[in-house]
Amino acid sequence: MPSILPFELWLKIYEHLPVSLRCKAIRINRALLHIYLEEKYQNVDIIFNPGMPGHTLSKYDEKVSNLQKPFINRHVHHLRLWPQAFIGPTSSHYGRAVRKGRLAHFTPERGQRLGKALKGMTNAKTLEIKLDHSHLSAPQFLPSVLAGWTSMRKSLVKLVLDIPAEAWRLAIHPATVFPGLEVLQLTLWCIYHTTDMDSIMQKIIATFINNHSKSLTDLSIDEPRSSFFHNVDPLLSTILLLPNLFSLKLACSYLSVRQCNTKHLRDLLDLHAESLNQLTLYIRNPHFPFAAQPSLDVWYAQYALHARLPKLRTFDLSLEMFPSAPHTGVYLKTYARSLREVTLLGKFVAWQDVAYLADAFAGLYLLESFTIAVDRLNPPLVVMVKERLPRLKTFAPIFKYLTPVPASSVSILVPFIIRGRIDRVFNTV
Repeated sequence: MPSILPFELWLKIYEHLPVSLRCKAIRINRALLHIYLEEKYQNVDIIFNPGMPGHTLSKYDEKVSNLQKPFINRHVHHLRLWPQAFIGPTSSHYGRAVRKGRLAHFTPERGQRLGKALKGMTNAKTLEIKLDHSHLSAPQFLPSVLAGWTSMRKSLVKLVLDIPAEAWRLAIHPATVFPGLEVLQLTLWCIYHTTDMDSIMQKIIATFINNHSKSLTDLSIDEPRSSFFHNVDPLLSTILLLPNLFSLKLACSYLSVRQCNTKHLRDLLDLHAESLNQLTLYIRNPHFPFAAQPSLDVWYAQYALHARLPKLRTFDLSLEMFPSAPHTGVYLKTYARSLREVTLLGKFVAWQDVAYLADAFAGLYLLESFTIAVDRLNPPLVVMVKERLPRLKTFAPIFKYLTPVPASSVSILVPFIIRGRIDRVFNTV
C-alpha cells in the first residue's frame, strides 16, 4: 500500500529520528528505507586502499556485491572509480601484495561484477574513472567494467575520464552518446610511447566530444606534467562547434612555440568566442626556462594570443606562458573590459611587478576577484592593489613568504587580504 504522506514529510520525520530508532524504522517503513538508501549510497567511492584503516579485500568485494542489488544501485547519483579499484598484479611486488591481501587482485570476475553494478545505476548523474599511471594492466579490465555504463545514458550529467589512450581504444566506443551530458573532463596520457595518440585523439576522443556537441557546457582537456610531450593539435583541430559551451579548460605542455604555433587553439577559441564565459589556459613548459624560448617578436606572433573573446568573464591563466609580468599585463588588457575574475598562477611573481598586472584593469572598475601567486606578501602590495583596483571584492594572494607586519599595519593587511578564502592563502607554502 503506497504511503499517503508526501516524501518531504517523511524526510522531516527521518531527520528528527534518533540514530537508535532509524535502524528499526527502516525495517518497517518503505519510505524511510528509501531515504536511508539515498543518504548512504548517493555518493559512492569504489576503492581499495590498504593504507586506510578498515580497508580489506572482503569489505571491498562486499561493497561491490551490494551495489549489484537493484534496490541499492538505483540510489547511486555520484560514482567514483579510483585507481586502486583497478589494481592488477603487474609485477612480483604486486603479486606478493595480492597474496597477502594488501591489494585487490582485479580479476575478470571482479570486472564483470563492477560492470553489473554500473548497469543498474540508472539514476547516476556523475561518473569519475581515474586510473593509476603506474599500473599497466588496468586498461584491459575497463571493457568489462564499462559494459554497463550505457544504462546511465538518460541520467549522466558529468563525466570525468583520467584513463590512458590505450583504454580509450579498448573500452570506449566513439558512437556512445549521453544526451544530457553537460560536463566532460578528460586527462590525456598514454602508457606506451609507441601508441598512436594522434589517431586515437582524432578518431575516438574528438568523435566522442562532437557527439555531445548539443549538450556540453563545460569541457576540460588536461594532461599530466611528465617528460613525454603530447601534441594536442590533432584533437583541437577535430573538435566541431559546441554551441552551448560556457567553460573551457586546456592544460597542455609545449616544448617550444616553434613546435606548435597554437593556430588550432586560436581556431577553437574563435569558434566559441560568442559563448565562452570562463577560460582556463595552462600552456605549460615542463623542462625549459623562457630563455630557451624564441624571441618576444616570435612569441607574440602566436595565433592564440590574438583571440578575441568579448563575453569572457572568468580567466584562469598560467604565468608560465609569458616572459615577464609587463607582457602579461599587455595581454590581459585586451580582455579588461569584460573580465570580472582573474587567476594568475603557475609561477610566483615579484610583488613589485603586480603593479603591471593591476594597471591592465585600472580605471575600468569592473574586476571583482583577483588571485595571483606572489613571492612575498606585505602591506605595500595590499595598499597598491587597493588603490589601483578600488572596486575589487576579493584579493587572494598565494605567497611564498610573509613579511613581518608591524602592529600599526595589521588593520591594513588583514581585512583586505581575502574574504572567504583565508585557508587557501595561509596554508600555502
